Amino acid sequence: GACLLHLGRPDEATVVLRRALVLARAGGPTTAASIAPIGLFLGQALVAAGRYREGRDVLEPLVGRLDGDAKVKPFPRALARFALAQALWLDGGVRDRTRALALADDAERDLHDAITDGERPDQLFLRKQPARVRVELAALAAWRAAHPAP
Repeated sequence: GACLLHLGRPDEATVVLRRALVLARAGGPTTAASIAPIGLFLGQALVAAGRYREGRDVLEPLVGRLDGDAKVKPFPRALARFALAQALWLDGGVRDRTRALALADDAERDLHDAITDGERPDQLFLRKQPARVRVELAALAAWRAAHPAP
């Protein structure tokens, strides 16, 4: 599903990711750790497919869970916040747009924290992360330039 999303095929990704989410939930404790990443990819796919309300429905609770978990790394939290910001902007009113901009601010801070994480010598498994994060920072900057405060 994630591969389809990154290939620009969000409708196909949505189908695969919905099925993956059902399987992850059915797997109990064995697959519980997969639920949040699958939910993130599903939310991103729905937003990319222009299904903003559905994206919000997936991303709202996910962002709440990620915000409340100190063990979550900043990169996935940033991705979830940015996807939710995009969905809120396109699906909501002025109040939602204000919240979208606040989420974008939070996502930007998380992305900078993710770069720091990836550059730490004791976090070798994150060593490729800064390059990926910089791509997301550029996408966030472009989005913000196209979506000024209401």
